[in-house]
Amino acid sequence: MHLSHPIPSKHVPRAARLGAALLLLAVSHARGESWQVILPTADFAPLGLGNSVILDPYSSAPAPGVLLAGTRSAGASLQSVARITPLDAAGSEFAAQSLDGLNTGARQVLHNPGDGLYVFGHAASGGWYVRRSDEAHQGQPGTWQDEDAFRFSWVTGTGKKQTVTQGGGRSMGAAVDGNGGVWAAGYASDAEAIHWIVRHKPLGETWQPRLDLPGATAASRRESRPVTSVSGICYFPGNPQNPTPALLAYGILNSRWTVVRSENGFAHYEVQSWSPDGSTAAEVWGGTIDAQGRIYLCGVHGYEGQQRGWIVRGSDDGGRTWTTLLNKREADNSFAARIMVDTTGTVWVAGGTMSSPSPRTTWTVVRNHPGQPWQDSADGSDSWSQRVYPLGANSWSRGRGMVDDGQGTVYLTGDVLNPTATSLEVLVGLLRWDRSNP
Repeated sequence: MHLSHPIPSKHVPRAARLGAALLLLAVSHARGESWQVILPTADFAPLGLGNSVILDPYSSAPAPGVLLAGTRSAGASLQSVARITPLDAAGSEFAAQSLDGLNTGARQVLHNPGDGLYVFGHAASGGWYVRRSDEAHQGQPGTWQDEDAFRFSWVTGTGKKQTVTQGGGRSMGAAVDGNGGVWAAGYASDAEAIHWIVRHKPLGETWQPRLDLPGATAASRRESRPVTSVSGICYFPGNPQNPTPALLAYGILNSRWTVVRSENGFAHYEVQSWSPDGSTAAEVWGGTIDAQGRIYLCGVHGYEGQQRGWIVRGSDDGGRTWTTLLNKREADNSFAARIMVDTTGTVWVAGGTMSSPSPRTTWTVVRNHPGQPWQDSADGSDSWSQRVYPLGANSWSRGRGMVDDGQGTVYLTGDVLNPTATSLEVLVGLLRWDRSNP
């Protein structure tokens, strides 16, 4: 597999093979399936984290390309968003092009048909931001505009010693509702607390506040992780079990796995907090909805530095009630980050798990086939877990985003420790799984 280095408007000469860079780090499964490494390569090894990947809605390549959003490190080649394009139908060669010129962090890239591309994350100053490129410009460089910026500010001191302080925050995830409106969920801090924040942009209008839910005090931390944070939001369109549409923001509130559910745009809402045993900390990191309207959430229980386990929960009735599908015991720094349902109805969960020698973590995928029981063993016949990227040497190495192209190919992004660096250096990773090309 080749990868061309990103240069606007043209491709450089085709790069060296991956075998001469970081090698083909595919882990073959007994069913003959495997993963191929697209990023990093010797020619293109961007610093930072890969957080979100979607199909490129403007791709005219022989095979579907993807848009990759990440948290960019200083001096890195990948900025907030990059376009990764196959140059042949087999996906044996790719080109990459940086799109958004920000040197900041992108948590999610989203396409709203007829409206454009959105990027959600945090600005260089530390506050919540949203940027957009309209359909006519297709996300090309120089076409992105600031859409929304939000942060709390407050005055400290008295008299001439008064100063204005601004809190931090970020937009973590987004969803499109049935009317073409965009919803963004994240968090922001003030002098007193970390707040759950939901903002809404009706189609053709401007951004409006919808939810401000204060959680634990801003200083409350355990193992360097805030006990209140928001991971994302999903839109439930209704199904036979519950025909009423709803929005569900999810994350961690006061150290509990939490869903904030509303059927009227958060004018009224229900806060659903849960723990595996009633006392253990737990947090939601990923959410998705399948074609039948079944909602899936994934996350972990326990704090970092403790024994942590993967959790998957599902709801058939729009989030009114939940069933725990997977409670997988793991070790320190285990992390279930994203969940996806492909066109066959198979559920995929990506993250990281501990491996030997400790404290090494590896990219891990758990997959469950339709109608089959969830299993937490790697050799289960109905569900399996795969350690797909054994380069990690600390808790930074995790799968963080997935997308299915509907034709048997899955892309997985995340981050990996650079094994050749003399100091800590985290690189954006992108893997490709293709049933027809093991």
